[in-house]
Amino acid sequence: MVIRKGETVPTQTAKRMTLDSIKEVTESGAEKIVLYAPEGWGKSTWAAKAERPVFLSTEDGLKGVFDALGTKPMSFPEPKTWDEVFEVIEVLRSESHGYKTLIVDTADWTEHLCHKQLLQTMKVDSIEKIGGGFGKGYVVAFEEWKKLLVPINALRQEKGMNVIFLAHAMVRTFNNPQGDNYDRYEMKMDKRINALIKEWADAVLFGIYNVAVDKKKGYGGTRKLYANHTAAWDAKNRYGITTELSSDPTEFWKEVTKK
Repeated sequence: MVIRKGETVPTQTAKRMTLDSIKEVTESGAEKIVLYAPEGWGKSTWAAKAERPVFLSTEDGLKGVFDALGTKPMSFPEPKTWDEVFEVIEVLRSESHGYKTLIVDTADWTEHLCHKQLLQTMKVDSIEKIGGGFGKGYVVAFEEWKKLLVPINALRQEKGMNVIFLAHAMVRTFNNPQGDNYDRYEMKMDKRINALIKEWADAVLFGIYNVAVDKKKGYGGTRKLYANHTAAWDAKNRYGITTELSSDPTEFWKEVTKK
């Protein structure tokens, strides 16, 4: 390279990607969990038994936790805006505290806060009207959720905190490319954010009531937890869990510690 009079020599930036930069992959020890289930299954109570939990509760659903456990869960004030969700994460990242698990309760109500802020910012009255329609508003919301996962991942890495997303379940029709369509349980959120959170998580857990059916009448209703995919619901895990679990969270966390 020829350097002319009056020109400065550009500085050489050291390359990050070298053979010397290769290291063994280590785990942070902070888990990424998603639990979704029908209303009233006990999602908040299940999550409240995680290690040193604090709630980011976007809906008024913690009274049942007190009734079930007899102890008052620790929670930030209910966020009123999407920005306040980010504020909670920043506080946990920047200040000293003894919490070990952040519980977002629930992801679908947090999605409402995202939509609300987008409507106010774009000065429209429907998510469908953002960007001229054709689902573009949901794409904008999806990008916002990608931004949210950045500080959440930083929180895990910097403070070693587990993160649990809770969500409500709903039945959707699955467009089956291999045959007839069928109904299945999914998180009650936009399909793009569903896919994003499922991909992010170490475990996607599905809680349901196991109901016995006799002559088209349902009986019983034992709460069960599943960590593997079936045609009826989405689930996954990287802990080697292959059997159904009870609704007692200690059963799940024992499996996690075996990894």
